[in-house]
Amino acid sequence: MRTAHVTKLFAAVIAIALLAGFASYLALPKIRTLLNPEVTVTIPEGVTSREIDRLLAEAGVTPAGAVLAIAERDEREGYLFPDTYRFHPNSDPEQVVARLLATWEEKAAPILEGQPGDAFEHVIVASLLEREVPDPADQRVVAGIIEKRLEVGMPLQVDATICYIKALESEGVPCYPISGVDLTNASPYNTYLYRGLPPGPIGNPGASALSASIDAQASPYWFYLSDPATSRTIFSATNEEHERNKDRYLR
Repeated sequence: MRTAHVTKLFAAVIAIALLAGFASYLALPKIRTLLNPEVTVTIPEGVTSREIDRLLAEAGVTPAGAVLAIAERDEREGYLFPDTYRFHPNSDPEQVVARLLATWEEKAAPILEGQPGDAFEHVIVASLLEREVPDPADQRVVAGIIEKRLEVGMPLQVDATICYIKALESEGVPCYPISGVDLTNASPYNTYLYRGLPPGPIGNPGASALSASIDAQASPYWFYLSDPATSRTIFSATNEEHERNKDRYLR
């Protein structure tokens, strides 16, 4: 009888120890969170991989240059989805990039799925719209202008591509003013010098711009500019009208 009692007591002690260990295991994530709390990082629509890298580094999520190196290695510009994220400090850069890509698959891929045309080209157009036009309705009109210019072989002349080139070549240099020398830069992203779309996205567009890229609005317009004072998009049907708008809003 005594042996049976000891055996039961031993089994009870083992069970308690196992339960305590299991509870400790369950508590580990909470302990890790307390010791290494998450930080919130908001990635705005249209920012480049370089800018995302800087935001994450400033928040202490990844080392400076780590996310950019992965994005450049894997050609992920355009696919790091802009959103609000929570990360632990000193996260693995590969896992952070994978999280941004997974969010793109969740929120962006369904927008493009089943749409006519090349999905990559839609991403390129969306990246142009995101950097050029803040209003979603105006983005659709500009998408229509881009579409018409591509059809007739007219240069797109998108200032944001010049800004992208300048940022690639000289980090920290302001985009504006854009000079005549800037417009002759031999980069394939120069939409003043070369016809057609640039070879890749110039930023990481959000859902609104992606939707506009597949839902271009027909209009009589061929030209547009942004009013620096209000960020309002000013449209023109002719080059003469566009030049007058440039005199009025930009000079």
